[in-house]
Amino acid sequence: MQILLFSDVAGKKELRGWHRVGHHINYAEYKQRTYNPLLERDINYFELDFQLEFPHTSDTCYIAHCYPYTFSDLKDDLDYLSSIRSQEIFRRDILCESQAGNSCFIVTVTDESVPISQKKFVFITARIHPGETNSSYMMRGVLEFITSDDRVAQKLRSQLVFKIIPMLNPDGVIIGNYRCSLTGKDMNRNFRHPRKQTFPTIYHMKQLMQDLQKEEHEILAFCDLHGHSRKSNVFAYGCDGCDGPQPNMKNFLNARILPYIMSRTAPEMFAFDYCKFHIHRCKESTGRVVMWKEMLIRNSFTLEASFAGSSIVEKPCHFNIQDYEKFGQCICQSLRQYLDILCDSTRLDSIFLDITKSVLRKLGKEKIPPALLPAVYPEEKQTDEPQISITSVASCLQVLSQCHDTINEQDASSSSDSDSDPEGGELPDIPYRKEDQSLKKKLKKKRSEKIIEERVQRIAHKREANEESNGISGTNGTNGTNSTNGINDTNRRIRVSYPYTSEIDMNSQLKLTLAVDQMDKATRTLPPRGTLFTSKYANRSGHGLPIFTTERALERRQVKLF
Repeated sequence: MQILLFSDVAGKKELRGWHRVGHHINYAEYKQRTYNPLLERDINYFELDFQLEFPHTSDTCYIAHCYPYTFSDLKDDLDYLSSIRSQEIFRRDILCESQAGNSCFIVTVTDESVPISQKKFVFITARIHPGETNSSYMMRGVLEFITSDDRVAQKLRSQLVFKIIPMLNPDGVIIGNYRCSLTGKDMNRNFRHPRKQTFPTIYHMKQLMQDLQKEEHEILAFCDLHGHSRKSNVFAYGCDGCDGPQPNMKNFLNARILPYIMSRTAPEMFAFDYCKFHIHRCKESTGRVVMWKEMLIRNSFTLEASFAGSSIVEKPCHFNIQDYEKFGQCICQSLRQYLDILCDSTRLDSIFLDITKSVLRKLGKEKIPPALLPAVYPEEKQTDEPQISITSVASCLQVLSQCHDTINEQDASSSSDSDSDPEGGELPDIPYRKEDQSLKKKLKKKRSEKIIEERVQRIAHKREANEESNGISGTNGTNGTNSTNGINDTNRRIRVSYPYTSEIDMNSQLKLTLAVDQMDKATRTLPPRGTLFTSKYANRSGHGLPIFTTERALERRQVKLF
């Protein structure tokens, strides 16, 4: 993936905005060769290398990971829509205020002339992770299309009420966080029991949804827009509830209808094969899972758009702003098709057949029963063995039940996604066994003790070799200086590297440190202790919140008083 560049000179002369640049791009784990007091030893760091040529001299250039979209951009977009759209279809309100006093906007789009009792609700949210700016451009596409005069948009407004929260984490966006809120917490891990003071936007959104359900309004779908840094294309993470021993395969198919329609609406962008519907243990407090479990919303999705681009087209390419906005329109068009299909049993059965074949095709020829090969792969040669045909919904359910274990295993083995932890994979869905853990600890302890002994011996041999080489060359100068290079050997530093060690190996690391110290304390030089930087916030407490945020909140309150 190339980086983005904005040039002031090119913007003024050529009217050129953000564009892709760079070559020889490499992102890899950082191998620390020299001591750096700013980096901790027990953390894995990564480094990004790239080369680029600046297009103009005496220019100011900006580099970005993705197309920027700020809180001010959102306010400008909402102001523009408010000025050109009728109040009968578009209304902007403030859901609540964030911790820092910033407004969390909520937009309601519907046809006021149609009674609300005849409509269903759809919730669409974005920017719960501030750094995923591409989700805001998808949201812009949704807002522009659903408020337009298009016939599909008019039909949707007469059937649905759209509750749109374009920026769930305004504080994180304003202060420049990538994933967290003002308090340093991942908001997409706190949907189950959100605190009103800590996560006000999530709390009030859930309260609104609960109030609607108490009034017996049906919530048709919940869609949380995200960005993905590892995979390409656009795809969805959903919930089908088929993780248990006796899954309901009808729910299996129903959960996949809307993503499958999106793959047909935007075949050059949306990859249905990338979609996952397994619920990992570490995802039970995310938005999509909580809305599915607590609110009983059948269509609850995390919609992921790649920072990079599409790999399912003939020639892979990067996504640009227009692509993200176009897919926002596709979300609305897919909802319109979904409503039509629910009212047409023939089309619904056809969708079920297509989804079944697509799921089986994803498994591969090696993992599906041989009797199913002709039905899934028509190009396969016919054999004399009995064959299973997929011609009805009943046959789909039967076939999926037979292959459920294989499908579930493949669906569970997914890479890290946007609503998971930023680094690392999934938590294993297996019971904890104390015996296995204790055995692993014993084996790890034996290995670490052996490694310590080998390192101590290696350091001792190196020290002896240095002493022998110094003795052979002689000391022809004063103060024991070597005649070959003129450097005092007593001031030489022998670096001792410490690999990453967990808490279990803390005693082993301590043994290694003591062993090296006892051999020769002069061989190790510790970095000087003390403060490297002076901060105006030193020795001050914000009582759990960053001090600058409390100061800013006080300033805003004083302005409101006057």
